Amino acid sequence: MKARVPFMIVVVLGGLAPHAALIRAEASSKPPGLEVKVTQNTTRLMPYQVFELTFQHDGEYHSPTWDVTIDVALTLPSGKKATVGGFFYGSSKPQKQESGVRGQGSGGRKTPPPGPWPLPPDLWKARYAPGELGRSKFEYVFRNDKGQSAAGKGRFEVVRGRVRQKGWVRINPQNPFRFVFEDGSPYFPVGFQDGVFDNNANGSCLDAEAMEGPFRPDPEGRRTKRSGGPEPIRWTR
Repeated sequence: MKARVPFMIVVVLGGLAPHAALIRAEASSKPPGLEVKVTQNTTRLMPYQVFELTFQHDGEYHSPTWDVTIDVALTLPSGKKATVGGFFYGSSKPQKQESGVRGQGSGGRKTPPPGPWPLPPDLWKARYAPGELGRSKFEYVFRNDKGQSAAGKGRFEVVRGRVRQKGWVRINPQNPFRFVFEDGSPYFPVGFQDGVFDNNANGSCLDAEAMEGPFRPDPEGRRTKRSGGPEPIRWTR
């Protein structure tokens, strides 16, 4: 029996070798990971304050809004799950002052030129306003349109503040025509409502509001244009 032991070992290793080679081949075919620097604005906050993750990544994207996807999964102290997405925030690089008209949209509005984003797009964010006291955990995945991704996790703690927060505004479950705070106390909204319409059907709903600016149609060319910069907006109503 002792003489057969080496033979058995060779057979077992021979059977495992093709499987191991297959795993290595599959792993090497996956796209390389992304280098993403992730920071959080705080590790401790009060209820309903904003917890924010900032994703900094240097990459070339034609549309940074749609070419990158961010998914954040949170586990709250009660065990409940919550998920939020991310959004493109802009560039961390200094922005240069531009003058002149780069393009004309409807109504004379200035529009950016077509093509890639003019500044290096390297900032994305995800935000969540927690309401439960205690420690929460989160996991994130940052993906791009090339199939590359970066993942990570972290935690934060929600502590009680000196002033008790009433929570988010909800529709009253007892009366759908009224609002209440999350704690059940009534919410009475006070506001001003006004309608703005394109009554003269000239492509702009703001020209009748006594406002001056690039959105106001000027088919006869009577408006004086400023040189070296955008036109001002003046409210004269």
